[in-house]
Amino acid sequence: MEPEHCRNELNALVCDFVERLCLKASCAALQPPLLAEKLPLGLSVAAPKRTAASLRWLLRGERPANAPCDPSEQEEAGLAVVDLCALLVSETVLVHYTPRPKGITPPPIQQSGEEAIDEKYWKRRYNYFARFDEGIRMDPGAWFEVTPESVARHIADRFQYDTVVDGTCGVGGNAIQFAMTSRSVVAVDTDAQRLADARHNARIYGVADRIRFVHDDFVKFADNYTGAPVDAVFLSPPWGGPGHLDCPHFSLRDVQVPDIMQLFAAAAKLCPRVALYLPRHTDLHEVAILAAQHGFPAVEVEKVFFQHPTPHLKLVVVYFSSDVAQQGIPKSITQKSVGRDRAQRLMQSKASVPELLSASAAGVLLRAVYCRSYLGRFVVSLALRLEEGESVTGRTCKAPHRGQGQPRQRLRSGGKGSCSNPVEIQRATAQNLCEAFGTTAVESDALVSARELLAEVPLTNALTLAKNAVQDDQGM
Repeated sequence: MEPEHCRNELNALVCDFVERLCLKASCAALQPPLLAEKLPLGLSVAAPKRTAASLRWLLRGERPANAPCDPSEQEEAGLAVVDLCALLVSETVLVHYTPRPKGITPPPIQQSGEEAIDEKYWKRRYNYFARFDEGIRMDPGAWFEVTPESVARHIADRFQYDTVVDGTCGVGGNAIQFAMTSRSVVAVDTDAQRLADARHNARIYGVADRIRFVHDDFVKFADNYTGAPVDAVFLSPPWGGPGHLDCPHFSLRDVQVPDIMQLFAAAAKLCPRVALYLPRHTDLHEVAILAAQHGFPAVEVEKVFFQHPTPHLKLVVVYFSSDVAQQGIPKSITQKSVGRDRAQRLMQSKASVPELLSASAAGVLLRAVYCRSYLGRFVVSLALRLEEGESVTGRTCKAPHRGQGQPRQRLRSGGKGSCSNPVEIQRATAQNLCEAFGTTAVESDALVSARELLAEVPLTNALTLAKNAVQDDQGM
């Protein structure tokens, strides 16, 4: 390559980086990023404001020449509310119990090609794959991109469907866990070697026969897909390496390849239920814009905490679905212990309760005996709830024993802390809308009107009307 051509390419790369950095800094200066750590449990309404130039940059990647770094220059371009989205914020605390080999000298730090694995990642190898010592394969990038097994299992417990697509498979951390709870999984990735590693790792977990591995770009795959209806799509795009945490906040435009906006658009076209796995410091204003642009008036933002070594926010999972607004407002923190042996014991204990205390097996006499103690009353109450569930669904709650590589119990129920109803969501959304636009009175005319509006029209239409009203006031 000619030196002059090299200089031109280098100059173009530097200018491109500076333009993107200026746009990101300008957006943050005009409206502070909305971070998950600042959002309380419950419902919030995001009202992202953008200029026309920054909105084009976010949605389509268009960067104007000489992007202004001074926020005052962009104010003249018309900063305005572009969308509204209801964020149902839930919190999950995970504890990962991983059995360690006893009486065995820890293996030396593994070499990947010519590059040694960083010691801090090597120490976490059992967190990434509990069965790492059985021959798990990971390339250098996978050490900071793979989803920890406890998180992958938790998401898979929520994604229990017939067909799940993992659009960014990597070495298979999520796809393997999806195969434990869903009937079939389609794992897509552009890297053939990573797909080979994922297939190898799936064989170790005994689920390779339930995963179809596809070497393709996910956007092209979604456009050409002709298989069985897809129930859910999971996307865990790269975050730009460990250096992403050096920035105050993460933008969906921080990663150019793959284009996260294009990935999501393809996923939303393929299936109306999408989960996006993001860094803990993602600007949720951008997520709100993404949701509203694709017809999701409400999304669930799950803040995932790790309990050890000290409680800390680890990441964010955003669930986009038309039924998010029907699942209720999260009201309590979910605590979950994840571990292979522990999970099997819990499965067996769940299976034994209906067998011993169902109406057909136990009867009134056994219940009378158990009711003499507080423990008995609790068990009987549990049995009654199980029986009520059986009468409603017409199916048994009995869970079979799961051997190695067998799917976990398929439960379609919602998570803990989400017991609510649409009326509560309407009231909370109305309150948040009024607070977002300067109304502080608890029973103001604006609040009453907002409640009446939300009671009469779907949330999507109500937020659109509110957005249009705000834009009219701003003269946009």
